Amino acid sequence: MFVLPRRAIHLRIQDALARFTRTSKRFNSTVVVADVAPTFIQQPPAWVRFAWPIIIANALLMGSAVEITWTHWATLVKDLEAVAEKNKKIAASTSGAANPSPSPDAKYQDANAVTASTKDEALRWERRPTWQRAAFCGIYVMGWAISTAWLLKYRQTYVTKIKFFRAPRIPSVSANSASAPGPTTASKPGKRMIQIYTPSAHSGLTLPLSELTIQDGRNETELVIRARDILDEAGKVKKRRREYWFVSLTDALVDGARYASVESARYASVESARDRVLFAWDGVGPGSNGTGGTGKVKTTGRWKSGPVVRD
Repeated sequence: MFVLPRRAIHLRIQDALARFTRTSKRFNSTVVVADVAPTFIQQPPAWVRFAWPIIIANALLMGSAVEITWTHWATLVKDLEAVAEKNKKIAASTSGAANPSPSPDAKYQDANAVTASTKDEALRWERRPTWQRAAFCGIYVMGWAISTAWLLKYRQTYVTKIKFFRAPRIPSVSANSASAPGPTTASKPGKRMIQIYTPSAHSGLTLPLSELTIQDGRNETELVIRARDILDEAGKVKKRRREYWFVSLTDALVDGARYASVESARYASVESARDRVLFAWDGVGPGSNGTGGTGKVKTTGRWKSGPVVRD
């Protein structure tokens, strides 16, 4: 049996770790964008930041509700056997009485006395049918599952930070470069990239900007980033992509300036933040659209082409 020396094994492990580290650094986008200033910063709401504690608390409440419903949910029913037995005893005692024909008032009083004495004995608690308890337990579990999915989806789609950068330039390789390597005279410009941070993606998600679109959200204070559908050669949708991210402009920090949602200047500040985000998306400055920085950048509700559509 051939056994490698301990030193040889140690050297092989070190060499493998070094190759893995070099490969990780080569494909790690954080190395490229470490010095890039974020264009957009947003503080997520408390129910997004503390989604996991809320989910755990909801699970505990749901478990308690299911246990109480399944074990202790009962209804008050009449014990018919006890009532029949008591009626037999009353009939026997009445037939053996000395006065066979009591007055109507006496009968009424005796009936009231029997009802009062057998009220607690004739009623008892009984658990509800299985289908009723199972239905309510299913409603509890379904409500917890829906709320959990909603919170986790918001953790994945609520944007907390955006960075725009350009990928490193790729040097052009000639046909004879493999046999006679030399200095390259031209290089292809790198693609424009975006790095999206969410509460569930602290290290950021890096995507080419050409694969995404940006459009209006539910109101003026929101933008939505969506992934483009994959098309075939004929221009038809080959694969539909449903990834999207919400960009909330309320109280956002854009290009180092805080745009607070003060009621007196709420729309003006939100529109300024919106324009700056769209200018950064388009890769131009605020005053480079021919309007001296006063033109308003708009998006359309439905995209046809291009990352930004202007009026």
